[in-house]
Amino acid sequence: MPFKFNNILEYRKLIEDKSYVEFSKVQKEYIKINLNINNIKNKIEDFKLNYSKNASGISSINDFLILESGYQGLMNSLDTTLREKDIIEKELEKKRLYLLQSKIEFEKIKKLKDKYLAIDKLNLIKKEEMILNDLTSNKYNTEQN
Repeated sequence: MPFKFNNILEYRKLIEDKSYVEFSKVQKEYIKINLNINNIKNKIEDFKLNYSKNASGISSINDFLILESGYQGLMNSLDTTLREKDIIEKELEKKRLYLLQSKIEFEKIKKLKDKYLAIDKLNLIKKEEMILNDLTSNKYNTEQN
């Protein structure tokens, strides 16, 4: 007898696969944002290392303000990117929990199917045993007569 809930099992597998794909997408975003943060931090370090050299060549207040605005721009960019990272981390955790939940739901139905198949196999073995017993009994009765 076929498993009654096979369509549910397939549906749960589909949900699990979909949640894995969604998790992977957010994970890629997380990796990308971390690379972006490292890139900005490197630019800030370069700016700090070259600050005295760049500041020594400045002759007007406008040039100094431009230099300072470059630094402020990098710091603002870092701050914005760190906030984006926090949002992505929260989303990543949501997707991870959803993936875990979908795996658990799939495994529940899969275990139910395994139990069902084991019981079905056990019933089949019992039925075969009854048939063999019946055949043996009939054979014994015909030999006795």
